Amino acid sequence: MAPALSRVCAFSIAGGCAGILVAGLGYALINGSWYPNASELLDNPWGVATLVEVYIGFVFVGAWIVCRERHFGRAFLWVALLFLLGNLVAALYI
Repeated sequence: MAPALSRVCAFSIAGGCAGILVAGLGYALINGSWYPNASELLDNPWGVATLVEVYIGFVFVGAWIVCRERHFGRAFLWVALLFLLGNLVAALYI
């Protein structure tokens, strides 16, 4: 496959995944409420393990962003958005 075609394919897949992420986040924001469901999530050991795994991943990606960005303010903004919006921000940064 030609390099330009493989880039188009990669960007198409990434765009589709980003669209799925946005749709999932939108669905959760419209139809869900964090506070009533948080106790169910935190009572389940798999829920706790999932949260720990997600935030450890955020720390690693955040550290990578801080190492790559030359300006503290820009790095801080990216990391703050990463912790607020999750993997969508990581995908946009990468």
